[in-house]
Amino acid sequence: MSATTSLPRIVDVAASPFSLPLLRPVRSAVAQWHERAGVLLRVEDAEGVVGYGEASPLPGLSWETPEQVHAAFEALDDFVQQSEAGFAVEAERSSFAASVKPLTRVLPPTARHALEQALLDLLAKRRGISVAAWLAQVLVASTAAADTATLPHERIPVHALVRDAAEAATAVAAGYGTLKVKIAADEFEEDVARLAAIRDAVGANVKLRLDANGALTVEEAVAALEVFARFDVECCEQPVAAHDITGLAEVRRNQPVPVAADEAVRTAADAQRILEAQAADILVLKPMLIGGLLPALEIAQAACAEGVGVYATTSLDAALGRAGAVHLAAALPGPLLACGLATGELLAADLAPRDALPVEHGKMLVPPGPGLGVEPEVWPREPQDAQRKGGGA
Repeated sequence: MSATTSLPRIVDVAASPFSLPLLRPVRSAVAQWHERAGVLLRVEDAEGVVGYGEASPLPGLSWETPEQVHAAFEALDDFVQQSEAGFAVEAERSSFAASVKPLTRVLPPTARHALEQALLDLLAKRRGISVAAWLAQVLVASTAAADTATLPHERIPVHALVRDAAEAATAVAAGYGTLKVKIAADEFEEDVARLAAIRDAVGANVKLRLDANGALTVEEAVAALEVFARFDVECCEQPVAAHDITGLAEVRRNQPVPVAADEAVRTAADAQRILEAQAADILVLKPMLIGGLLPALEIAQAACAEGVGVYATTSLDAALGRAGAVHLAAALPGPLLACGLATGELLAADLAPRDALPVEHGKMLVPPGPGLGVEPEVWPREPQDAQRKGGGA
């Protein structure tokens, strides 16, 4: 698509709920999920350029429901339709966030994510560039760091979630260099045996990453990680409850495994508290739950300035949400760590073709654009009729 230069005016907003079954239940310390339900968002400007976004609240972690998100998008459509000639969006990076604030300030986090993503998809398409390139330009404009010259990345290393030595060996044979293993509070001996078997199966050069999903107490985490350290663990995600920043800092100080804050990172204020408490070596960024790609990028900048690493993961998102997380990962500052993006294989059905976000030899290819480079395979309902798109540029 050739670049367009006039100020985009959003004249149509359409939203459609979806529900996608998982191949098998996925369990964390706070919930068990059998499906991913959410809302697909479509925005269109007066020139007919379309952008897509996804809002997928995660039960047990999100504050809102898909029904509340859908209602918010219907209210947003009413607002846009009542605006003469549509709603203008500043295309310049420095003024974009301020121009959409009247739309985003009343939306819950996953809805903010979807709207921002859809608008960035639309703006990047208008410029003929990828969302990753748009985000990288934001980062370059706001920092003097030399390592931004290589952004955006074209391939993102991703970890593979494995349950045992057999799955670990299969993942390494497929090219994965980082493996993630879930650990539990009441399965310590089993976890020790599994990690020993996995390390034996994959050798010394593969990185092992643990995830406790906040299930351990401070004492349990310190004791367990002291033992798990023998398996050369890269980091442990969220060893203690998300609200316990003090406990997270205590775990970090008292055992040798690097600590990654995951569920604890929901807002910029959360990230700042973690950084001030020196509670984590790494911040895990879930843009769907944080409320957008730009807020996640701002958190990454703050972490990088403090020497804290970052990597992006999905929250079991459908294809549009995963695509946004991939573009975010491609624009992250600092050392490029393996990201948790290869989660589409957990879904029995999806919103886009299976090959839209391919993984090759343990790396995910960033869609080159324009925009997200991924669009829904089928839009569940027809867009609004042409009369509701009128009003001129």
